[in-house]
Amino acid sequence: MSGLNKMSQLILTALFAIALSFLTFAASFAEVPRSEFAPVASHE
Repeated sequence: MSGLNKMSQLILTALFAIALSFLTFAASFAEVPRSEFAPVASHE
């Protein structure tokens, strides 16, 4: 079952990386005024 253990460890690492990047994005998003933040999807 070492493969399953390795998979769960990989998922935990991925979740941690995603949470870390999300916190960084949220922090940078809070510093930028909403008027300057224009996603490409809104232009179409």
